[in-house]
Amino acid sequence: MRPRFLLLPLLAMLAPAAASACTLYVPRPPTAAEQQAGARAAVDRAAAIIDGEVIRPFVPGRAPALVRVHRRFKGPQRAVVEIGVVTSCDVPLMRMGERARMLLSGGPDLYVIHMGVVSEREVDRLLGSDRRRDWPYVRGTAEAPRAPAS
Repeated sequence: MRPRFLLLPLLAMLAPAAASACTLYVPRPPTAAEQQAGARAAVDRAAAIIDGEVIRPFVPGRAPALVRVHRRFKGPQRAVVEIGVVTSCDVPLMRMGERARMLLSGGPDLYVIHMGVVSEREVDRLLGSDRRRDWPYVRGTAEAPRAPAS
């Protein structure tokens, strides 16, 4: 099974006004050692790491997204956090109900999520939590996984 990567540029395509100037270039797939080092750097750099759900979407020029914290791995103990967009390389959370594991920068009043390519599997290993088991939601939606048909 191939390792899954967090390809946030796809989110940028969904919100071209907020991220039109950001370009990420990955010349080749990272090696296993590069994946581990990249995940370690991302976890170390993060001001907070949460599993969260968007309860108020980001509105460009008006309001940051409001995210309900379901699980905190790193950072201050808070029930909700505001996540905004400061540069064109930040991820706008524009869909109500979107659920994700988020590596946050900035804070404590306003956090941001920077675009990048990070191995989800390696981040999960470092956190001791498999998001497929502990946070099993379809990426980018509020739907819980469906039970197998009988």
